[in-house]
Amino acid sequence: IGLEFYQRRRGRWLLVENIPWEVWNIRINILNLPNEQERQRQRVRLGEQLAEKVVAVAASLNRQQYLPKVPSEPDLELVFDTHYPDIQPYHFKVTYQTSGPSNNASVGSTMRKLLKDTLAF
Repeated sequence: IGLEFYQRRRGRWLLVENIPWEVWNIRINILNLPNEQERQRQRVRLGEQLAEKVVAVAASLNRQQYLPKVPSEPDLELVFDTHYPDIQPYHFKVTYQTSGPSNNASVGSTMRKLLKDTLAF
């Protein structure tokens, strides 16, 4: 599971570029369990471990040295997601991959991913 916090930057030709300022990757191993009782036990354990990771991410993000500089009011939407009426979280993106890591990434697939991430706004 990937969690990326980013700041938007206005680019040329009315394009907006997403610049990550914090990236977190959490690896989860999928297990085949023999019965429902074991599945429930592992589910609780996984929930506890993920909660610990979320708390660690939140604690890290609360350090001033990692936060982007708060912009002037006209540029607030570059740092904060202003689509919500009651809260304005930092821009973030959650990604996941359901298979193992790919060791044979080609230049073409890397460029496609780069273009897709760049043009996704």
